[in-house]
Amino acid sequence: MAGGVGHRRLRRGDVFVVQAPLVDRRAGTGVKPTPKWVVLLHDDGAFGNATDVALLVASSLRSVGRQVATYEVLVDQRDGFDHQTVIDARWPMTMLKADIHRGTYKTTLSADVMESVAVALIAGLQMH
Repeated sequence: MAGGVGHRRLRRGDVFVVQAPLVDRRAGTGVKPTPKWVVLLHDDGAFGNATDVALLVASSLRSVGRQVATYEVLVDQRDGFDHQTVIDARWPMTMLKADIHRGTYKTTLSADVMESVAVALIAGLQMH
């Protein structure tokens, strides 16, 4: 039972720390599992028996005082994160539900934050 939750039902707005399959830019090729905070974009049952779940990666805010872009959502300790963090909505991805369950559940974001995520997704996917 990772994070003490076992195979709980996944919900929109759940935040997990998982081994995300990200491109290994240092090596120039391939994918490297990297520990990342991720935000789930839909409920477990939203797509029937689908084996994957859509998500966004959240990363530390590296530039203190910088403006948050329209495709980003700023979250912090009030939202269950360790520090100020940006959810970047330009790059939605999917992961196997089984890989999410192997991660550590951290929190579930509020409906208000997820509404901001939805707006950021629209901005992120319509970039020219």
